[in-house]
Amino acid sequence: MRKIAILMIALFALNVSAEPTQSPRQRWLDAFFQAANESARVWPGLEIWDRPFLLTDGTTWNVLYGHPNPPANFSPFTLRGRDFHTSSQPPDFEGLNYSYKYELGGIAIYARRVEIANDLRDGYRTMNRVFHNQFHEYQTVVLAGRDPLSSQLGQPTAFDIADADAENRLLKAALGESDLEALRDFIAIRSRTPSRADHGEWVEGIATYYDLRVFESVRGEGSGIAEILGEITKKTDPVHRKASRYYRTGAAIGYLLDRLGADWKDQIKAGVPPFQILSEAISMPDTEIDRRAARVRSTPEYETALGVINAELVEERRAARSAQERYDSAEGPRVRLILIRNSVAELRFNAGPKYDSPNREYTLHTGGVLGHGKSWDVEIFDRILLMRWKHMARDLTFALGGGARWTIDGREWEPSAGVIQVREVAIENDSVEIRVSDAFIEVEDSGMITIYSAAIGKH
Repeated sequence: MRKIAILMIALFALNVSAEPTQSPRQRWLDAFFQAANESARVWPGLEIWDRPFLLTDGTTWNVLYGHPNPPANFSPFTLRGRDFHTSSQPPDFEGLNYSYKYELGGIAIYARRVEIANDLRDGYRTMNRVFHNQFHEYQTVVLAGRDPLSSQLGQPTAFDIADADAENRLLKAALGESDLEALRDFIAIRSRTPSRADHGEWVEGIATYYDLRVFESVRGEGSGIAEILGEITKKTDPVHRKASRYYRTGAAIGYLLDRLGADWKDQIKAGVPPFQILSEAISMPDTEIDRRAARVRSTPEYETALGVINAELVEERRAARSAQERYDSAEGPRVRLILIRNSVAELRFNAGPKYDSPNREYTLHTGGVLGHGKSWDVEIFDRILLMRWKHMARDLTFALGGGARWTIDGREWEPSAGVIQVREVAIENDSVEIRVSDAFIEVEDSGMITIYSAAIGKH
C-alpha cells in the first residue's frame, strides 16, 4: 500500500553493533531485531512479536517466527531468547513482494520478500517495509472501521495542487527549522482548502511515521526527519502531488505532534485525522486563519507554482485526448490486461527515435486508465521501456496493431474464441513485447482478447 521514496540513509551511520565476521544475513537480522524491539515504545499497543511472520530473500534464506506448527522443512533456532525456524528451501513466492495472508503450515501469516545486502543501509530499503506493512495490518485488524474518510471532491484543480505545494513547503520549514509561523501558515492554508488528505495521512502517513521512528534505533536519531525533509518538496508531476505526498505530510505531522508534546496517538486510534489533532493543538481564530491563507496565496512563489501547474494540467489533458484518439483509430485487435496486486507483467519496447519523440506516437495505443484517471501511454509509456506491476491492481486496454505474434507456453498460438489457462503468454510485434505469467486468456466472438492474472480465478 506504500509507494517508498529514494532514501537519504547515506547521511547516517548505522548504530547496529555487529562484529566484522558476521554475515550480511546475520547483520540484517540483528538490525531487524533491534528495530522490532522498538515497536511497542514507538506505538503502544503494537508489538511485532505478537504475530507470526515469514521473511525471505526468495532463495535459501527463509526465517519463520511465531508459527504454531512450522512445516517439516523448517529447523528451529534461538536468537536473543526468541524462537525462530529457518529453511533453505525457497517458498512459493513467485511474483510476490509481500502477502498478509500467505498460506504456510495450515495458517495464513504475514510474509515479506526482503533484500540482504553487504551494506546494511541497502537492506534497510526492504526491512522498513516489513514494519510499514505490519502497521497496516494493525490498522486493518485492531483499528478496523475507524479510518477517517476523505472528502470526495473529484479531480483536483490547479488551485488545489498549488495549495498542496504550499503546504509541503510550509511543513518542511516547520519541521526542519522549527518555524512556528510556517506551521501556523500550514494550518491556515490546509484549513481553507477542500481536504482530500484525512484518509491518506491517517493510513499511509502514520504508517510512515511509525516505520521511520522505529528505524531511528538503527539509522540514528533524526534520520526519519531528514528523510521527510529530503522528499516532501521534491518536484513530481500533478498526479503524484495529489496523493502520494500523504506518506510524507502525515509522517511530518506525527513528528510535529511529538515535538509539541501532544498526547495524540490514542486520538489516532479513535479515528481522528492527524491534521485535526494538529490544528486543535495550535488553535487560531477564523480571522487569523483567513488572513494567513490569503497571504500565502498572494506570494510570488505561490503565483509561479500556480502558473506551472496550470500548464502541466493543460498538457496532461491534451495528451490524454490525443491518446484516446489514437486508440480509437488504431488498427488491430483490442487487448485487455487485468492484473491484480502482486501480479507480474512485463512490457518491453524496442527503443528508437520513434519512442523518444515528444509527440508520443507509439504503435501501442491505450484506452485504459491508470490510477487517478491518467492514460497509460501518457503516464508510463513515454517514461520507461520496462514496467513490472507488483503492487496495485491494473486494468489496461490497448490496440495491439498489426503483425502481432502470440506465444503460449513456448508454442505459437492463434487467438480463437474461448477461455484457456496458460503458464505464460507472450505477444510481440515490431514495437512491443508483452509477457504475462500464470494467466487466463478469454477471446470473445467480437475479437476482444482479455488476459486475466490467474489469481482472479477466472474459470
